[in-house]
Amino acid sequence: MAKHMRAGFECIAEQPEVFIYQTEQDLSDLLLTLPLDCRILGVEYESKDFTGRKECHERGIDIIFNGRDHSFSSCNLRKRVAEAERNK
Repeated sequence: MAKHMRAGFECIAEQPEVFIYQTEQDLSDLLLTLPLDCRILGVEYESKDFTGRKECHERGIDIIFNGRDHSFSSCNLRKRVAEAERNK
């Protein structure tokens, strides 16, 4: 996780702990073993298949799809940079 993203999560008072993972398998293992209530993902994943969807449903972990009202998405930034490079 990017340093700024991690800091953003760690500053949330109600967030007891932040877990960093390296691989998709690490994520699946965390979802299967940690006592989680919910997982938060960007709204762009709502209709997609993603790592951990099955594990969350099997364990009753709520999946919350969070919308963004700003342009600070790394996905959108990558798209804008790629488009700008194509338009040069």
